[in-house]
Amino acid sequence: MIKIMNKNVLITGCSGGLGKAIAIAALNSNEEYNIFATMRNPESAKAQETIADLNKAAEGTKHNV
Repeated sequence: MIKIMNKNVLITGCSGGLGKAIAIAALNSNEEYNIFATMRNPESAKAQETIADLNKAAEGTKHNV
């Protein structure tokens, strides 16, 4: 089986809802990804909370966020 190196995942709408859930699920996976989590207004309070949540979920993993 061929192993694909440097898998990139682009997830839009990560400030909440399904986008945030998908980003956290990708962080909890056993695969190694470069995760690009985007949101429309990263300066909003909701987005800042999400950014903190994603950074916390990424701690101790092999993922790049």
